[in-house]
Amino acid sequence: MNNWTSDYINVNSLNLHYTRTGGDKPPLILLHGYADNGLCWTRAAQVFEKEFDVIMPDFRNHGLSSISSKGIDSYEMMQEIAELIKTLELDKTWILGHSMGARITSLLAKEYSPLVKGIVLVEPAFNFKPSLTFREIMIYFAFSMRLSSMRNKTEEEIIERSTKQNTDWNIIDQKSWARAQYQFAQLKQKPSLRQLRTDRVLYREVLPYIKVPILLMVAENGVIPKKYFQSLKDSFQEGEWVLYEQTGYNIQREQFDSFINTVRNFVQS
Repeated sequence: MNNWTSDYINVNSLNLHYTRTGGDKPPLILLHGYADNGLCWTRAAQVFEKEFDVIMPDFRNHGLSSISSKGIDSYEMMQEIAELIKTLELDKTWILGHSMGARITSLLAKEYSPLVKGIVLVEPAFNFKPSLTFREIMIYFAFSMRLSSMRNKTEEEIIERSTKQNTDWNIIDQKSWARAQYQFAQLKQKPSLRQLRTDRVLYREVLPYIKVPILLMVAENGVIPKKYFQSLKDSFQEGEWVLYEQTGYNIQREQFDSFINTVRNFVQS
């Protein structure tokens, strides 16, 4: 980590922050989920930097990147990552995303295929119906309450809470996640129900049109309803599907070794 660099690009009148491991190696972009930040990928980057130049951006309204008054906008955020790739003059790159990051990754692969070598989608935050569902509203309120409960806590208190709640996570993941949650809570950002209604990415309007290889990683106890597993599996042309049984939403934290090996085998195939 001593050789990692931290920098910004300006896009859409925003300063987009990223951390980079560097080196004359093929590029790999890691895109974080909602309320995380780029450095939530620290543990994975420590492994992948042996083979890749790993780039870990902070999305708008996250980490050290600027806050946009427009809030979360998947299509604009896709364009911001595309601009990052162009600005850094990266060769065709592998892109790996978790949750919201996977959602953005899929859009990138569809709309900017010449920039992308292949993608890994971990528990992608797709929408399955055009209109807002009751399940999405319940997740929204639960998430909002959790963030609100963190706003009056110190970073040390959130780290302590993380180590008690996430006992199956490595300490690196516990601390990086807790720091990101603290950082996000202090920004007092959260999506509105209006944004949830308008910022929708339907899997059936994206996955079938992606022309690069896809590795789709889904958790048995994640956020994707099980009734859509088969439809997701059948919706893309080229790639692999992996179901993690008895695993939750954070596959990369709960099943780290298997996650790393699966991704490595996919990008080397």
